[in-house]
Amino acid sequence: MKILFYISSLGGGGAQRVLWTMANNLSTRFGHNVFVATDLSSDIAYQFDEKVQVVDLDKNIRVKHGIIHFFSLLLSIRRAYNKISPELVISFQRGMNVMVLLTLLLTKAKIICSEHSYFFRKYGIVEDSLMHLLYWKANAITV
Repeated sequence: MKILFYISSLGGGGAQRVLWTMANNLSTRFGHNVFVATDLSSDIAYQFDEKVQVVDLDKNIRVKHGIIHFFSLLLSIRRAYNKISPELVISFQRGMNVMVLLTLLLTKAKIICSEHSYFFRKYGIVEDSLMHLLYWKANAITV
């Protein structure tokens, strides 16, 4: 099975550690084709097994802030999805969950959103509203 993980960065944190553990085990112990799409311009705290393929979402994005960066990142998320054609998408953390759900809204993608915070935490009116509008698209949500 092809599994595509999305996370905003691979810096040292709990969500990153969980993703690292899942990706390595799904690849090495269970033989799945695992891809991790993220921003590789920041530090990487955990090294993946050689079987796990890491994709740089920010590779061709020149503008790093603002609305142009947001839409460029949405396009990059969709390109990774189209190129890899995964059978399962697993997204980590609310900001990335919202972007993945928005980008893959009209696809038949099977999506698991993984929250690594208090589920009802307030992030701001835009992000909270998008969460409430888009989380129905996820096949499962883990907290």
